[in-house]
Amino acid sequence: MIGVTLLYTYFYGMNKLLVLILLLGFSAKAQLSINITLKDSVSKETLPFVSVLLDDSTHTGGTDTNGKIIFKNINPGKHLLKTFTMGYEPGEFIFSLNEDSSVTFFLHSANHELEEVIVSSTRTNHHIEDEAQRMEVIGKDEIDEESTIVPDNIGSLLGDMAGLQLQQTSAISGASAIRIQGLGEQYTQTRKDGLPLFNGFSGSIGFLDIPPLDLKQVEILKGPSSVLFGAGAIAGMINLISAEPVDSTKLTALVSENDLGKSNADFYYSSKKKKTAFTIFAAGSTQKAKDRGNDGLSDSPDQNQLQFHPQFFVYGKNKQKLKIGYTLTFTDLKGGDMQWLADKGDSIHSYFEKDKSSRNSVDLFYSNNPKGRIGWTVRGLAGMADRKFSSNEFALNAKSYLAYLESSWNYKTGDHLITAGITYNYSNFTSTPEVVIDSKFRKVSTPGVFIQDDWKLSSKLSAQTGFRADELISGKIIPLPSISFLMKWNEKITSRIGGGLGYRLIEPFNDAAVLAGDSIHLPDKSEENSYGFSGDVNYHSLLWKKVGFTFNQSFFLTTIQHFTIQNANIFTNADGRLETKGSESYVLLTYGEAELYLGYSYTYADYNLNGERKLLAYSPNSRFATVFAFDLTDHWKAGIEASYTASQKREDDTNTPSYWFTAFMTSYSFGKFSLTLNFENLNDYKQSNNESLFTGTITHPNFKYLWASTTGRVASLAVRYRL
Repeated sequence: MIGVTLLYTYFYGMNKLLVLILLLGFSAKAQLSINITLKDSVSKETLPFVSVLLDDSTHTGGTDTNGKIIFKNINPGKHLLKTFTMGYEPGEFIFSLNEDSSVTFFLHSANHELEEVIVSSTRTNHHIEDEAQRMEVIGKDEIDEESTIVPDNIGSLLGDMAGLQLQQTSAISGASAIRIQGLGEQYTQTRKDGLPLFNGFSGSIGFLDIPPLDLKQVEILKGPSSVLFGAGAIAGMINLISAEPVDSTKLTALVSENDLGKSNADFYYSSKKKKTAFTIFAAGSTQKAKDRGNDGLSDSPDQNQLQFHPQFFVYGKNKQKLKIGYTLTFTDLKGGDMQWLADKGDSIHSYFEKDKSSRNSVDLFYSNNPKGRIGWTVRGLAGMADRKFSSNEFALNAKSYLAYLESSWNYKTGDHLITAGITYNYSNFTSTPEVVIDSKFRKVSTPGVFIQDDWKLSSKLSAQTGFRADELISGKIIPLPSISFLMKWNEKITSRIGGGLGYRLIEPFNDAAVLAGDSIHLPDKSEENSYGFSGDVNYHSLLWKKVGFTFNQSFFLTTIQHFTIQNANIFTNADGRLETKGSESYVLLTYGEAELYLGYSYTYADYNLNGERKLLAYSPNSRFATVFAFDLTDHWKAGIEASYTASQKREDDTNTPSYWFTAFMTSYSFGKFSLTLNFENLNDYKQSNNESLFTGTITHPNFKYLWASTTGRVASLAVRYRL
């Protein structure tokens, strides 16, 4: 009996132990893990630095540089995953977990456009997060919004950014230019689709007069960029990327009117089939002359403009793409004495300027990017610009011819992406009466070769090294090395640092002295040389689960040797150097459809002349800008903008006043239509509030350098239809 009892007790205890072991084993298996990958829904590229919440707060984190995140100790059953990142709609994904799993989720772009946002200026077609060179991109969302606020140009779009200064250059025509890092417009290279634009004397439609409706994005490289495209990119480069067809037919029509008397109409249409596609962009505007400064001379001219830009695309196997485009720009300006413009001129009221120009160009792009390691790209442009300028003092008729050709190859091997290529740039200038200048500055051809290596040193560190060599018309070779590093410390913090050499060729036809037909005397050294460095630290995270937070702190230093000094039509080399240095900071907060941008830039630019250091004129030390955009309802949206420009040193060593610029817009959408009401320069600040815009007499005015607006407050109304 005792033996039976002991045997029962033994088996009963063993069964309890077995049950306990099984329960422990089940409990251990219940704690599962999941490996999550997040990708773009269109490009299928992985998305790094996406903030992720599992079951609202149980597990949080961010994807790594490969778009992955792993959660462990997860209970089986159904779970809710939420994602938040800039540029994409907040994602919510429900999934069931019964065992350790790997899963991929796709995020949709917040702009509802089935388009990829890829940087093309460096020829590597990387996402901006993977670029070692410091770059900022203005995307389709901002461009679409700007097309209804200021539909006829991209000036205000660029002027909102830290480190960029929009500066009016003519009190008669109202033309403006962009300064980067305190340096004049001549030190910034401007391109469209990687191709050079006519500049200088070639036309009175400037770079900033390109309408935003024709663009997909704007890429801005700050710092030395000559290694990419050659001369002129000492302060940086701005590359406008044309809009391309999407899978569905797209039509946008826009008309606007402002109280300067300017009427504008833009039209964009695109259609895509399997193998072919095309886009058509057309824009026209007309404007009546205005004298907002009440000094008898126009601040904005009588103006008629036309722009036409069709593109045709052919797609083939292995990601082949052929694009052929044509661009026409025409402008007819009349400015000067308001009485003369009203056909009431006399011997005193006789000052006028007439400026009529047209530009025609054909461009071609071909790319072949097979699944193998080698890709090939060819792009080219040929064009002619015709300009007729006259005033009551002189006249000039000029033609400018431009040709550009580039062929480049991409080769990927291991952790290296090598890009190499050749470029050839040709320009020719003719005029009547003839400008007396060395013939080598009339016909300029510049061949060049380049090579760069994008090298992934580790999972966190990558580098981009580059070298370019251009041959000048004199036979001199200009070497241009550069190097940049990108460090991804974690999913929230990245940093960049880089530097390189640059140069700029003197362009005497940029200057009004040419119009007089005088002899032009050039310096002994016809190119300026530079070296520069820049870097930044970027922090991006999610605050309070739904608020996106981005902070960027950057610095820069650029030194220009042999910089030129101009006195009328005489150019000379300075005996010192021009140097600009400073920092830029910005904070971006996003919550749903609301966005707050705060940017500040500090610039100290000076030069050595005859052993004396002097501040560079019209380069403000401090600039502050802020933009707050938000949705009031599903149909109403609004935006507030403000900027502060500190005092600037004039050429006579006096100081300009500091001033504020403010703006407000509101938009209402219904169906396929939207109405946008915009107010620029709400506080009506004008340079003429402080000083006259010219010296001398109204018959023979000598215009002062412009450091603030001449037109003051401007109100506009735009109506847009989108299919």
